[in-house]
Amino acid sequence: MAEENNKYSQYTQGMTESQAAKFARLADIYESRFHQHGQTPGVEGVDADELSLSDYSQEIQKILSNSRFSEIQSAAERKAIERLLTDHDINVDSFFKQNPNATPIDAIREANFNSFRDKEKRYSNPRAFTYGSGMKSTLLKLNNEYNALFQNSFLFPEMGKELNEILPDYIKNDPEKRAQFERAFYYETGCA
Repeated sequence: MAEENNKYSQYTQGMTESQAAKFARLADIYESRFHQHGQTPGVEGVDADELSLSDYSQEIQKILSNSRFSEIQSAAERKAIERLLTDHDINVDSFFKQNPNATPIDAIREANFNSFRDKEKRYSNPRAFTYGSGMKSTLLKLNNEYNALFQNSFLFPEMGKELNEILPDYIKNDPEKRAQFERAFYYETGCA
C-alpha cells in the first residue's frame, strides 16, 4: 500500500504492507459502523431461494459492528496460525516466542506452506525483473494469494465456529440461508 494512498499512514508506520492493509480495512469498517447501508427487506421470513447475496448486507454490518467480532477474529487468527504450524511440525510456543507479533504470512513462511518461502526467495531476486516495481508487484500478489489461501484453509473454518454464536437464529437455523450468508460475508468483507 503506497504511503500516499494510505489515509492511516500516521498509524501504520513500521508495519508491513499486509499489516497496514489489514489495519486500514478494519479502521474503515469501524468508521462506517453507523452508516446506513440501505434498508434491506426483512430476510427472516423470506425463503433462501428468493434472496440475493446483497440482502444480507445489513446483517453483515451488524456482525462487523458487534463488539465481539474483533475478539473473535483475533482469537481465530491465532488458532489458525497455531494449526498451520502444528500441521507442519513446528513448535508453536517457540515460534511465538521468537515472533510475538507474528502475522499469517510469517507462519506461512516458517512452515514453507505450499512452497511459499521458495517462491518468495525466487521473486525477491532483483535480477529476475527488469524493473523493481515488477518485483514489488509480484511479491504483493504472492502475499495476497497466500493470505487468501490461509483465510480459506485455516482462518474461516476457525472463525465460523465462533461467529455462529452472534448470527441471528433465522440464518443460523436455515442451512441454505447460512450458506448464502457465508458467501455474502466473504464477498462483502474480503475475509474477515
